[in-house]
Amino acid sequence: MRQALNTLLSGHGKGAYAVFDFDKTSIVHDISQALWVYQVEHLRYADAPTHGFLDVVPTPGVEMQGAGETYAAMGETLKSEYNALRARLEAGESLEIKRL
Repeated sequence: MRQALNTLLSGHGKGAYAVFDFDKTSIVHDISQALWVYQVEHLRYADAPTHGFLDVVPTPGVEMQGAGETYAAMGETLKSEYNALRARLEAGESLEIKRL
């Protein structure tokens, strides 16, 4: 299959590409849930460290009700925690919490 696809693409010039729709028409099961679980378990969100986790919040300076901190502060906390967890994963450490 791979060779057939490469042969097909090579006949259409440099930069040719194929697009596949994976909504249960090309494959039996939808891959979106499996992809999401993989991203959660491996902390593989391409842009997570670069944004503040709150890019869609229109008022980041407003204090969150009942939280005692602003949305921006919470975003920085999430970013810091994400980066710490990602570093642990990359160092080969487990993310599981062991309780006594």
